[in-house]
Amino acid sequence: MFLQTVGLMPDNVICLESNQNKKEKRLMEKLMQNHSEDSSYNYERSIKESIDESDLNLKSVKEVFKGFYSEIKTTNRNKSELIDEIAVKLNKFIYTYSYFYFFIFYLLLEDY
Repeated sequence: MFLQTVGLMPDNVICLESNQNKKEKRLMEKLMQNHSEDSSYNYERSIKESIDESDLNLKSVKEVFKGFYSEIKTTNRNKSELIDEIAVKLNKFIYTYSYFYFFIFYLLLEDY
């Protein structure tokens, strides 16, 4: 939504999706780094609120970019597999839309 407010609209959105336990574990690590001195900090509440907010934002992205949204599952996959899949999706997108942009470019130049 921030991108729209500053006038940017991505052509395609790719989101990496992980399982709930992995999200909670990663958030716990980060929160413990930032709040290790505060013994009264409520980690569980902060984790739940963070995941809920993230899920709400992701739901909005899926609605706004319907048809231009791809999801890649990250569970039990290494980084090289994920990078390869992202590259494949980007290449498909570029290949598909390059003809469209070429056609628009051709139409614009036709008048000159």
